[in-house]
Amino acid sequence: MNAKKICAECGGKNLQWTSGIHNAGGCVDGRIRMHEVQGIFILGCVDCSATVQIVDADKVAAWMNSEQSLQTV
Repeated sequence: MNAKKICAECGGKNLQWTSGIHNAGGCVDGRIRMHEVQGIFILGCVDCSATVQIVDADKVAAWMNSEQSLQTV
């Protein structure tokens, strides 16, 4: 997985990951079912609050289970 290192908005390097969920279906809020929700990870700039990168949780899990990830621990 290639995480960005620099904010495109301000050029800052003070980046931080957080997790969240988003509506992956077409339902409006209040009618969402669990199969319409998807986990995501968001990389944001601490300096200017810009969203730098969004990654699906499935991609993060696949990377964590890969040989590349296991070698960095």
